[in-house]
Amino acid sequence: MELHHKDYCYYIERAKQQQGFKTDLQLNQKLGFKGSVTSLLRKGKMHLSDESMHKLAILANENPELALMNLNYMRAEGDAKNTYKKMIDLLRRSMHMLSVFAIIMLSSAPSNAANISVDMNKRSINQSIYYHIIKLLLKLAEKLRSATFGNPIACYQSA
Repeated sequence: MELHHKDYCYYIERAKQQQGFKTDLQLNQKLGFKGSVTSLLRKGKMHLSDESMHKLAILANENPELALMNLNYMRAEGDAKNTYKKMIDLLRRSMHMLSVFAIIMLSSAPSNAANISVDMNKRSINQSIYYHIIKLLLKLAEKLRSATFGNPIACYQSA
């Protein structure tokens, strides 16, 4: 499975989508930029500061820590760039494996809890609690999956 690294185009499009913006200009204004900074970012003619990338990640509803790692990957060259790539891939794989492990561990819990409960009311309550726990974990796993692997958004879909 090949992982893609989230670039400026991804964060820009995701932030616009999450904020309901139709244009890059709206996003530029929200980030406090004067001029068409997003256009320069898309063309690879400039890089954001750490603080601006953090703000962009928050607007995009993305993990700011991963966004800062992606920023350093985009700014780096040579061996440093390869090292950032390895760090990001390792972190994403680790997060994915942890979410899968949590789901597997908890998916067997309801039947065990139901067998332990003798009283039907207790069994019903336990099953309900485990159902909601698993439901929350599945949501968490989906968020982790999207945070770690993301869905590529075409960079130049909108101008």
